[in-house]
Amino acid sequence: MSGAELQRQQALVRAILGAEGAGLTSVPGLQPVLRDVIDGSRGLQAYQANAKALARRALSAVYPRLLEALGESQFAAMAWRCWQDMPPQRGEVGLWASRLPDFLAVQQGFPAPWLDCARLEAAASEVERARDVTLDAGSLQLLGETAPEGLRLDLRPGLTLLTMCAGAARLWPLTELCAADDVQPVCALLWRKGWRAELLLLPRGGAAFTRALLQGKNLAQALQAALAAEEAGFDFSNWLQQALLQGWLWRVVQLPEDSR
Repeated sequence: MSGAELQRQQALVRAILGAEGAGLTSVPGLQPVLRDVIDGSRGLQAYQANAKALARRALSAVYPRLLEALGESQFAAMAWRCWQDMPPQRGEVGLWASRLPDFLAVQQGFPAPWLDCARLEAAASEVERARDVTLDAGSLQLLGETAPEGLRLDLRPGLTLLTMCAGAARLWPLTELCAADDVQPVCALLWRKGWRAELLLLPRGGAAFTRALLQGKNLAQALQAALAAEEAGFDFSNWLQQALLQGWLWRVVQLPEDSR
């Protein structure tokens, strides 16, 4: 593509996005393109309408709870503004949708619960696209044969731990949050069960334990983190039972001697 062609293309994109100073009349050769491809301002309006609809559709597929919280008109306006400020760089609009939390984070006055809700729904979308694995049941016997310092518990791909305000989690909704203040921080675990993302709030000990595992710590280090975070104590047996039931655990790995 020549420099002049690239310049015309960029000007046309700026015009569709509604950018100020698009410079349609100043770009050599652009007016014939506009006449051939689009019929003046009506053509630009059609392109813009299509872009607005695509932006709204792409975001609503990933952020249905945020759509419900904001309402249709505000959500559509937000989607178009995000498209203008952060236009897609690739053909896959699903990847562009994951950038919404970054856009909302720099918007002054945007409510924290809604921002955290966007982060939560973006994470859920990532979790649902994570690759599937099957529990290595045979590796579980290592738990009874090897000291915790020599073991690492690998969780299933995509499993994510998020800290957010209770108001965001309530938008799912989660009934156990009915008495929590909206700004109270909570820790949520996201994982894929079947083809849908599941969410569960974890107590401090469970959150610290899971975070340590996600960081690649060995079992002894993860247990220490859980005990330090949970005054009432941490029951590993209960955590393991739930991990097996919900499909959090992928495998138990025996570590080499020199890495313990």
